[in-house]
Amino acid sequence: LTPFGTTALETYSSDDRLTIVIPSKGEAYSGTFDEMPDNSPLQGWRMIRLMAVDEPLYDPMKKGTSEKSSKAAGEITSFYDNQGLLERKMFGTGEEVFFRDYQSAEGVPFPSVIEFIDRNGAQVKITFDEPEINKPVDNAALVPNLEGIKLLPLASFKGM
Repeated sequence: LTPFGTTALETYSSDDRLTIVIPSKGEAYSGTFDEMPDNSPLQGWRMIRLMAVDEPLYDPMKKGTSEKSSKAAGEITSFYDNQGLLERKMFGTGEEVFFRDYQSAEGVPFPSVIEFIDRNGAQVKITFDEPEINKPVDNAALVPNLEGIKLLPLASFKGM
């Protein structure tokens, strides 16, 4: 939201597809992460999708390192502390995700800070103040409304 309470940017991600809607311009940009140029201002979104790679944040049976391979993310090494909390993921492609400052959110351990670092050193940090776990979400909120919006290729996005 802008300081005036209007929506500046809407972001939708599903599998390997990203859609950015800028309501004030009547434009949307959509495409796959692979179509995004390396110098795109949206590079941070490429890293954020790594957070969703199937690995639990808490597993009391996991301690130390765990290795697996994913079609979407390649080789993944996950690091768990002695309590079974996920601390870090390292990807074979050079990206890392750190999970820090766990808090209890409705009885579920949840990191209040998630930090992404790509292979070039670019960083994205997300901080959660009041996370809500497993709350119902209206399906319409997960799909962009593109009625009256000019749809452009994601690769053409240059910024706001």
